[in-house]
Amino acid sequence: MLLFDEKSEDMISNACHPAEQLNDELRVFAEEINQGYKGYLQKVALEQEEQLSLLKIENERKDRVERRMQDVIDRASAEYLFGIEGFNDTPKLLFNDLVVDSVESAADRDALFSIDTKNKIEDVKLKDRENVAANPRTYRVVRPGVTFVGDVILYRLELLGDVGMQQRIIEFIERLLLQFNEGFYRLGNSGSRGYGRVQVNVGKEEVQLG
Repeated sequence: MLLFDEKSEDMISNACHPAEQLNDELRVFAEEINQGYKGYLQKVALEQEEQLSLLKIENERKDRVERRMQDVIDRASAEYLFGIEGFNDTPKLLFNDLVVDSVESAADRDALFSIDTKNKIEDVKLKDRENVAANPRTYRVVRPGVTFVGDVILYRLELLGDVGMQQRIIEFIERLLLQFNEGFYRLGNSGSRGYGRVQVNVGKEEVQLG
């Protein structure tokens, strides 16, 4: 039998607190990014309106462009950090591919992976008869201890607001990436079976904010 008192409830509450706190901070920060994108896109819309007024185009086409722009503004969200469909040069995050660190030869590259073959047993129906067939599947698995490096580039984020906004984006990205080290996230599928565990280290280059 388990007995709970106020202290026990506090302990349970505190144990769940980090995830809840992260979700609350995500919502607050997401709304801040929403407003940043709305302000940026409204400025772009004004510039676009001035350009359209100088062009001799049909009113119907002009209205269509303006409606599309307004729809993008209305749907502004933190997802725009990954780009806005149909728009170039908007503030966003650019993610470079992760590459293996310090590999000098093809032999070194081959040593980074192990080959694993697993059989999948299926019932196969052939000419009104059911047979059992084994379909082997080959997996190429990265060995433990392999180090990958990559970059996250902050592209034109200064257009979303002041320097403080840029710094908060940097700090929040770092915090989310480091959640891999605490078991919040895994790479790929079958995370509950222990797959996809990684250790993340975040290095910072000198950047000029503003």
